[in-house]
Amino acid sequence: RMLSTALGKTGRDIALSRVLGPNPEASAQYVEKLIASEVGQTALETVGAKAARSAANLYGGAKRFRRNFDLVTGRLDQPDNSTIAAIDETNRNVLQSAILGGAIFSAFSDRAFTWATASLLGIPQGRVLARFLKELNPASIADQELALRAGFGAEDMLGTAIAQARYTGELLNPSVTRTIADSVIRASGLSRLTTAGRQSFQLEFLGLLTRLRDSGVEQLPNAMRQAFGQYGINKADWDMLRSLQPWRDERSGAQFLRPHDLIGDPAEIEPGPLFDHRFEVTQKFMNMINAEKEFAIPSVSSRARADALMGSHPGSAGGVITRNMATLKSFSLTLMYMHLNRALNSRLPGMTRAKFTAQLVIGSTIMGALG
Repeated sequence: RMLSTALGKTGRDIALSRVLGPNPEASAQYVEKLIASEVGQTALETVGAKAARSAANLYGGAKRFRRNFDLVTGRLDQPDNSTIAAIDETNRNVLQSAILGGAIFSAFSDRAFTWATASLLGIPQGRVLARFLKELNPASIADQELALRAGFGAEDMLGTAIAQARYTGELLNPSVTRTIADSVIRASGLSRLTTAGRQSFQLEFLGLLTRLRDSGVEQLPNAMRQAFGQYGINKADWDMLRSLQPWRDERSGAQFLRPHDLIGDPAEIEPGPLFDHRFEVTQKFMNMINAEKEFAIPSVSSRARADALMGSHPGSAGGVITRNMATLKSFSLTLMYMHLNRALNSRLPGMTRAKFTAQLVIGSTIMGALG
């Protein structure tokens, strides 16, 4: 747990520096001013009710950005009163360890989200299900090892944290009660189920990209072209990736186009414009795979959690109230922020959104009833 926490903080700091520069706080303040300026200009150009709504957005937009920023940087989890925060989290740990033993049954509904997302991207649903079942096979760890070698190993290490965060949010108290909650998640099988679902989707997404490597952008299926457009992947980016020699797994013989192979051997990396460009292209493809994985096996949305906590800190009166009210609601909030938002507000063609919504509603209803 200490190692995963350290890696998480290091990764977060590196990501913040790459996106917001050497002084993330100064950049965040600048973004807040941009939001205020843009929405304020809209308010000046409108009248009546529209101006009132724009003024409200002027306050809400910048404030929501700040809440998200503070959550990502960890500030939102800094307690106002350490003793009260520890007591409150200990209480929630005990309650959650008593309740989440049966969460594996409600996790059956994940298959509906996986199928709907796979269909949207053109990933064969049967292949995803077959690989998922292979990864669950306790008699063989070959598929689990393949996922690690293909580059999807970090989440296996964080499997318990991810599985638990889907329902409870992050747990920060390193007490024995947290260990109990972790143990229940592992013993119930929820951790393995979550990790297997996420890795099987990632591998099959990577497998689809590999099978399409002989096709130019114009020849790609509509579903994949739409996905590329959503994540800013252009013809040059795709040509760069598909020009790679696919990585071949020596044990299974499986071949994959791994985006991180664009960067090359870490021991031979030379800083410069070429490396920066290759890193950017790698990031685009990995962002697409990881973002769609979150749709396929929802975990917890930072935006949903930031809005639910409303800027409160652990140990404060507001922090105790909001964290207890949000307990066991992270998953449902995440579904609203991700799937409902995609169904209603995405830039996908109307019929594509309608098909996705129908699959989501029908699939989740059937699987939810089964669970």
